[in-house]
Amino acid sequence: MGDGPQSEIRTEPLFTDRAVAVVQDGHPLAAGPLTVRRYADAPHLNFSRRGRLTGPIDAALAEHGLRRRVIATVPTLAAALMMVRDSDAVGMGPERAGASMVRELGLRTLPVPLDLPPLRMVMAWHPGRTPTRAMCGCAGWCARRWPPWWPEPLRGRPARPARMPRATNRRGDP
Repeated sequence: MGDGPQSEIRTEPLFTDRAVAVVQDGHPLAAGPLTVRRYADAPHLNFSRRGRLTGPIDAALAEHGLRRRVIATVPTLAAALMMVRDSDAVGMGPERAGASMVRELGLRTLPVPLDLPPLRMVMAWHPGRTPTRAMCGCAGWCARRWPPWWPEPLRGRPARPARMPRATNRRGDP
């Protein structure tokens, strides 16, 4: 997911996703309607590659005069989902991009009862590396796999390059 523009990192937008709550199958939040109060009262597991302890969920809860209790913050979605699997905490993840992990871990998703901004999924690379045909191949694979969400300019790129070139730095060295 892209957090914002960074001068050292180049990005290619892939698609937007929406945030969903992720819980163990049989979690108390899955029984009955998920209200803002019930959501806020649950222990939360956060993921942030930058270690941020607050974000859009906290801002949205504050608009309702509520706060959540974050019991842990981990750097990746995969780590967060594994911890959700082994606890009573509620996590957050991207609905479409996280669907296979959620399914494989036996978890379930619930709609978050808050007005949250969409999650922007991007492909990112350092400008010291030239974008390779393999990256375009990844973009083509995603275009075929997720056609309803894929940006129009990226549709139709080749799914697999004829030959995978090596990434090079600015001088052309591998």
